[in-house]
Amino acid sequence: MVTAGEEITFSVVPGRSPRWGLLMGRLSSLTLCFTLMIILALWLCIGILLTYHPAAARIIKGMNDQLILSWLLTTAIAHPLVSTWLLVLLILSGMLLLNLICCCFTLPGLRIRLKSGLRPLLLLMLHVLAGLVMIGHGAHMVVGFKSADMKLQPGQNAMLPGGRTIHLKSVECSYVPLLQTADRQQRRRLLTRDRVKLKDNYIDFTVLKDGTLADSGRAYLLGPFRRGSFRVTLNGFFPVHEFGPSHSGRIAGAVITVADNPLHEIFFCLYAAMLFCFLAYWIVVEIDAKRK
Repeated sequence: MVTAGEEITFSVVPGRSPRWGLLMGRLSSLTLCFTLMIILALWLCIGILLTYHPAAARIIKGMNDQLILSWLLTTAIAHPLVSTWLLVLLILSGMLLLNLICCCFTLPGLRIRLKSGLRPLLLLMLHVLAGLVMIGHGAHMVVGFKSADMKLQPGQNAMLPGGRTIHLKSVECSYVPLLQTADRQQRRRLLTRDRVKLKDNYIDFTVLKDGTLADSGRAYLLGPFRRGSFRVTLNGFFPVHEFGPSHSGRIAGAVITVADNPLHEIFFCLYAAMLFCFLAYWIVVEIDAKRK
């Protein structure tokens, strides 16, 4: 049992070499952290500027419509400008993560005395959770699959990874006349919560695996279908005459996103825990400041 005044040591000493200690000190420095964050912010601004070019915007949208890893392995070589921007972004993010990990091993809060209170412990937890959130962002790029903004009419299929196929059975849209007569800006202004009942707008679909029925369900606007880590999200509708030949009873199609990521819920729980820890740390700092 630990008694008051005893030291709880979390630190890991990787070696006794002075050079190693110097390297750890530089990698964990606050100066490096702020430098990387400023460069990252500027690099993200460059990415925003790229989206103002129509061709680059289409490429970036295509990248966001699937897993980043899939895009890098299949499409990146055809778009050197955007792929170079993305690779530099990943390298800078990796360096920031390395800085955070090294900081966790050199923080004064790694040697915590019980009498010192919550502040050092919360500081350590905040660093660890921030690192886990960054790792979660990286995992989102490589784990599972994602197929976004697929346009399907009732009766059409779309191929998914793993030998699966999604079949759109039916589409129920309560504002089809607006789809056919109003442009996108007008629809955004007119489609208010009072006009559109979410339960009246949905799709029914089935999922086939190797030609055999594997699942079926219904996805609503703002109410995605979930089955474990598998999700089908209804993003919106489109008038059929803009996408293909009109058929009897097929006056609206659906824009859907299909994704499967087993880390999705864990990632957002970590995000919430990090924000809660930051709030708790800020409260403790304010209380300590008022006591002085």
